Amino acid sequence: MSALAKNYNRKKIAFKNGDNDYKIVSLAGGIYFSENGTQQHLIGYDASEDYFVHKNASNTVLMVVSSSGWVGIGTSAANGGEIFTVQNSATRAQVRFGGDNDAGGRIGFDYNGDSSYIDVYGGHGSTARYRDFEIDARKLKLFSRENDDVILGQGGNEHMAVRGSGKVHISSSAAIVGSSTASLHVEGSGSEVVAVDGTNGRLFSVTDEISGSIFSANTVAGIPVIEATSAYEVKLDPFGNGQLLFGNCAATADKSFNFHADVNGVIMDIVNPNTGNPKILDMSFSGEAPDDNTSYYLRGTDTSADRVVIWADGDVNNADNAYGSISDVRIKQGIRDANSQWNDIKAVKVRNFKKNEDVEQYGDNAWEQIGVIAQELEASGMDKLIKEHPASKNEATSGDGSFKEGDMIKSVSYSVLYMKAIKALQEAMTRIETLEAQMAQVSGSS
Repeated sequence: MSALAKNYNRKKIAFKNGDNDYKIVSLAGGIYFSENGTQQHLIGYDASEDYFVHKNASNTVLMVVSSSGWVGIGTSAANGGEIFTVQNSATRAQVRFGGDNDAGGRIGFDYNGDSSYIDVYGGHGSTARYRDFEIDARKLKLFSRENDDVILGQGGNEHMAVRGSGKVHISSSAAIVGSSTASLHVEGSGSEVVAVDGTNGRLFSVTDEISGSIFSANTVAGIPVIEATSAYEVKLDPFGNGQLLFGNCAATADKSFNFHADVNGVIMDIVNPNTGNPKILDMSFSGEAPDDNTSYYLRGTDTSADRVVIWADGDVNNADNAYGSISDVRIKQGIRDANSQWNDIKAVKVRNFKKNEDVEQYGDNAWEQIGVIAQELEASGMDKLIKEHPASKNEATSGDGSFKEGDMIKSVSYSVLYMKAIKALQEAMTRIETLEAQMAQVSGSS
């Protein structure tokens, strides 16, 4: 027994209840309770340890209160750093403040094997009980009652809410407002609304800027790969550091834009619904003017050969040397023989000339071309062969200064002119054949 039980200066109270004998024994430092001669509980002061102690019949410490104010439950080991200690040598220990499993609510400190946690239960209704807060196995958990929200905030303002529906709202304003349908809704203003940083720089950002970048996904070095601006611009690799790959295609050293789609049909459909002055595609060499048959604007190939190429100097090559127009009789009407083209072709002035742009680039080595002058062809009465288009910047720059970019300049439909020449050739052939027949008659009659 402890020092308390060995003190023989004692007084006792004995009483009987049925067949059971009960005693309350007073010792010098405390009292103990016995039933039928067996000690059940000891409460008293233990001078050897300098604390008030409560032990059970097995002499196991249930509770101690030290002279320094330290309180221990389930332990007798004093710990100056902890004013209040609860300890249980069993596999499960629990401390509970408040009600039990009914609507009273409670705060619990619990240990059960590998799981230890703090939980807070809030009462609701007559019998229901809901866990609101829990620290379990190094995890912090917050729960709401029924489908209520879980709110985090600062200074009385709500900044983050987990809705009862499972949606998450984050806001820098005093109250969380806005979309109630998004699974993750973030509100904010200023240069950074959402930002994700890596070791070497910014990886992802969303801003609320009036001008400039509003969205950016970056490399590990913080260089934008995808960027969207407030000017409705979407930029892919805006600094030109890599390659754009669409579909299941491998990057190639000589191509910065790669598109792959295995479909039984059209891969790309480009539509411009504008009703003003719509355009579809503009291709240019911005760093130089190759003007040759090495660089090209467009090349079409298959598994065996190049089928069509538009070269940098404007030449067009195709594998079949066929350039045509749809000519089915079923899409035509008013078909008749063409009028005589004799006089029109006689009026054509075939000229040699050099293009200003070629002279600027090659000087005296600029090559001489053969063709017609639009204004001269127009003056001869063949104005239907003349078309006009707005002058490009390059055309205006190489011009004689009498027009500027956007002014209308003239071009010639050479393919129609060639057809007129074929008709005139047929007329010449008819005349030649007539003359040959007449000459044959003269020779025969002589």
